[in-house]
Amino acid sequence: MLTSMILATTLLALNPADASTHNEFAVDDTAQPVRVDVEIDPIAYALEGFSLHVGLNKGRYRLDLGAFGLAMPEMIHGQDGFDASFAGFGGKFDVALNEDGWGPFAGVEGGYTKLTIRDRETSMSADDPAIGVGMRVGWRFGVADHFYVVPWVGVGYRFGSDVQVAGRVFENNNITVFPTVHVGYRF
Repeated sequence: MLTSMILATTLLALNPADASTHNEFAVDDTAQPVRVDVEIDPIAYALEGFSLHVGLNKGRYRLDLGAFGLAMPEMIHGQDGFDASFAGFGGKFDVALNEDGWGPFAGVEGGYTKLTIRDRETSMSADDPAIGVGMRVGWRFGVADHFYVVPWVGVGYRFGSDVQVAGRVFENNNITVFPTVHVGYRF
């Protein structure tokens, strides 16, 4: 599955379908300016967390560097008696289908997170720092002058381990599925 997602992203990045190198009306990427944007994830703030991402856009390509964190509800992590939260930083590289960077996109992502697990009964906690990598797909919608919304979902692998706290084990699911919505402003 991960291999096919990497292949799809690579094909999207190379996208020979528009044959822009042979079309006299093609968009010249070198003439497009580098644009900066800022995004947040309001869901992270609703879950006692934070999110701030800065993006650099050139044509259909976007590089994102960000910091994030949130408290995971028990209904998400599914393990009784534990509180779980994470914080980290990372980067994303997206390729949009449209030359102007709007609309559907696919990309790769990677980052560092520190998962903190707390046993509710004893208040003891332990951390699991790890690197994660993955793929994501989404859609960038313009909603008002310079403002936009980005629903997206990422699927990845976190190279973490189970966490032992107060003699109990929090079973870490290394495969992550992360659906969310970012709100942004493009300068």
